Amino acid sequence: MRMPRWARWVVGAALLLAGLPASAGSAQRRSAAKALLAGEAIGGVRMGMTPLRVIAQLGKPSRVWKRNVEHDGSVTIRWWWEGHAAEMLFCGASVKTVSVCGLEIVRPSRLTTSKGIGIGSTLRDLDAAYGAGHDPRPEDNGMYVVGEEGGLAFDVGFDKTVDAIYWGRDTGP
Repeated sequence: MRMPRWARWVVGAALLLAGLPASAGSAQRRSAAKALLAGEAIGGVRMGMTPLRVIAQLGKPSRVWKRNVEHDGSVTIRWWWEGHAAEMLFCGASVKTVSVCGLEIVRPSRLTTSKGIGIGSTLRDLDAAYGAGHDPRPEDNGMYVVGEEGGLAFDVGFDKTVDAIYWGRDTGP
């Protein structure tokens, strides 16, 4: 099964950040990132929202992918909104308990984070909004990562504007 891009980011960010040295600066960034992400939303959608609350916020999805039931009985469901250029992942112990655990937006989405960052925002905008939680090391892959697992990742193109936003938490053990 092909892993969605947001899940690849979560795995990649976890591996990348696992190699960071533990220092006062990185501890401060983690603390700042955690505080920034606590109230985060994209398009008004927050982690942990139920599917009904998401529909109330974004409307009905254009496409619902078949749900996956894992070996432990847990469930994942993916939804896509054509008009918002957004893909959402719901996770839970059962179909009745799923809630938002991941979100990806791409061009031409007009959804924004609670800090006003969206597709087309500049690197300068990102620094102003999320600088306290960002690891300042340059990234070879063009990702601007805020937080660790469960954080935000902004795919910044060569023109130094945001091409995609990934937001999610690790759903594995």
